Amino acid sequence: AVALAQVERLTGVVDEVVGVMRGQRSSMPIDVAVMALVDEQVEEWTPSFRAAGREIRVSGRADVVVHAEPGAQAQVLATLLENSLAHGAGPTTVRVRRTSGWAVVEVTDQGQGIADELVDRVFDRSVSGGSSSGLGLSVARTLLAADGGRLELLSARPAVFAVFLPAVDDDVATESATAGTGGGQPATGRTAGEGADQAEVETAASSAASTSSGNTQRR
Repeated sequence: AVALAQVERLTGVVDEVVGVMRGQRSSMPIDVAVMALVDEQVEEWTPSFRAAGREIRVSGRADVVVHAEPGAQAQVLATLLENSLAHGAGPTTVRVRRTSGWAVVEVTDQGQGIADELVDRVFDRSVSGGSSSGLGLSVARTLLAADGGRLELLSARPAVFAVFLPAVDDDVATESATAGTGGGQPATGRTAGEGADQAEVETAASSAASTSSGNTQRR
């Protein structure tokens, strides 16, 4: 069932990427709770992490909502989790935050991080630290940009990637988050793992809002 869901989503993502490149999106964005997208991907990827003797930990807020294409943004998260599984070590932590008008999803692990020679080029197409095609992060950035978002590398060692998407206003977000997650209350304490420094997140959010150069990236 998980495999079929992934194939169905990937089919939609391919259409979405082609549409973005042509200036014609294949589907319309909707209001969606970020934690609902995270939970979906954690459910899909947990068996693979367990098989590798690793785990995924989730923390953060359940009331953060974005206006985005769910299939495309789910694939962005899937790319980061796959990247962490392939190149990282120890538990992978996913944190959901809202800061300065941005919804922020951080993905990090306890691996060795990113080689110095790849830090400035890791989002470039065909750049990879392993045996993969290197297309994953490049495509993820394209999908995020279509919804007004950014993909940033906050830290090379340990590797910390952050997804930034414009957050929906609080009054709309509460209703959408409740519908999307069955709660709408902050999800802090769902799993182990401490939050990253707030100042670091706000600095990265400001950078994401003010620049489109994107000169830092991953494996």
